[in-house]
Amino acid sequence: MALWYLKAALQGTLSVLPFSRTTNYLFQRYVSKGLHPTQITLENKLSTFKTHLENYRFALNAPDARPERVLEIGTGWLPFVPIAFALAGVAHIITIDKVGLTRRTLLQETLDLFLHYAEQGTLQTWLPLAENRLSLLEQARKRIDTEGIKEALEALHIEARVQDVRELTTLPPPDLFVSNNTYEHIPGEVLRSILKMYRRLAHERSVLSDMIDLTDHYVYFDKTITPYNFLNYSERTWRWFNNPLQYQNRLRISDYRQFYEENGFRILREENKRAAETLPTGVRLAKEFAHYAPQDLLVTESWVIAVPAAPTV
Repeated sequence: MALWYLKAALQGTLSVLPFSRTTNYLFQRYVSKGLHPTQITLENKLSTFKTHLENYRFALNAPDARPERVLEIGTGWLPFVPIAFALAGVAHIITIDKVGLTRRTLLQETLDLFLHYAEQGTLQTWLPLAENRLSLLEQARKRIDTEGIKEALEALHIEARVQDVRELTTLPPPDLFVSNNTYEHIPGEVLRSILKMYRRLAHERSVLSDMIDLTDHYVYFDKTITPYNFLNYSERTWRWFNNPLQYQNRLRISDYRQFYEENGFRILREENKRAAETLPTGVRLAKEFAHYAPQDLLVTESWVIAVPAAPTV
C-alpha cells in the first residue's frame, strides 16, 4: 500500500476523534517529528517575508515603502512571518486562523531562533531591522514564559486571532494582505467570500501578496507519487482521501485568477513554477480537470500580487 494512503487514513481517523487537533499536534511533534522549528525553517520563512515586502514595494513602485498594517490569513503552527514583519517595524500585524494551532513550546522555540540569529548578526541580513525591535523580541520571549501566547505576541505588536477571517467586518484597512501556503486549504466558495471581504476592507493602495501551493500535499510525505497525484481522482473518490486536518481544494491557477477578478482585484504579477513540462506518465486526469489548459494545470507553486481594480463606470 502506498504511504500516502496510510497518511490519509490516519489523518481521516484522527479528524473524527475527540481532541483531534491536539492528537494531530502530538503525532507531528513526537512521531513524525515535523513540528520542530529549525534554522532551515526560519530561513525559508524569512525568504517568504522578504518576497512579501518586495511585492508590496513593487506594487506601489516605492523601493523603501513599509506597510503600517498587515493582515495575515493562516497563522498555522509557527508565526514566523508576522514576527519578521514586526521586527521590520510594522506598527500593527493581525494574524488570523480559524483554528488555533500555535503552542507555547513552539512559540518559545521560534522566538529563541530569532534571538539566536540576532545575536549572530545574521538576522539583519534578512530583514530591515527597525530600531528597538530587538528589545521587543526579548520582551516577547520573557512573556511567553510568564504569561501566554497572546501576551507574548502583543509585545511585538502582533494581534493573534482565532476566528473566521470573514468576520473581520470592521477592521481598519490593511496596507498589505498576505498568505503563505494557505489558500489551497480553503474551499473554493469560502475563498471567494474571503476575497470579497478583502475588497470591502482594502483601500485604494492596499496590496495582496499570496503564495499558493498547488501540489498534492501528500507528495511531501510519500516521494513515490508526483505533485499531480490528486488530479487522478474524481471529486467523489477524493473525498475518501481529503480530511479536515489537511484539506486540499485542488484548485488550479486559472481558478485563483478568476476568484481575484470576480471579487474586484487586478493581478499585477503572477510568478508560476511547474514541476514538469507535461503531465507525468501514469497521471490520468479525472473529468473535473479535463477542461483546464495544460500550462495552467501544471502549475505547482504561484506567487500572486494583486491590487484593487479600478471601479467600473
